[in-house]
Amino acid sequence: MSTATDHTIAALDALRSAGLLVDSISFDGVLHRVPTADKPNGKDGAYIAHGDAPASLWCKNWRSGEENTWSAKGADKLTAVEREALTRRMEENRKAREEPHYRYMRRAHKIRDRLGGDRWYIKPKGMHQRTFDRLVDEYHRADELSWRAAAVRLGIL
Repeated sequence: MSTATDHTIAALDALRSAGLLVDSISFDGVLHRVPTADKPNGKDGAYIAHGDAPASLWCKNWRSGEENTWSAKGADKLTAVEREALTRRMEENRKAREEPHYRYMRRAHKIRDRLGGDRWYIKPKGMHQRTFDRLVDEYHRADELSWRAAAVRLGIL
């Protein structure tokens, strides 16, 4: 049976194999910036480690472009409950990382594509005028929200 120390040693090996310089690891689910072998005084490496079952890790060396993942237990060995919990955690993390302006921008692009791409201001054949007007209004709202959210994030507003 493997212990937490075994997981920590294996995770540290995975980080070091990507060229990251680390002495210890924090399994807290937060992004940590660390030095790399190419630039020991910088913070050109990054990792996120999760300690709950199964312990897992993502890391990237921005100098070399090498990206790596590690898990204490392979996905084929997970029970159905563990696999469901892992999937749920991954989805929650993805949503937490996603910035609001990206959501609005993606919505605006989806509407624009439905309206005919770059010529979104011309009503497509077969589309009712009321539907076209509603989609154009939605597009403008989503586009405005995207710019507003980006401005807030950058500290302009």
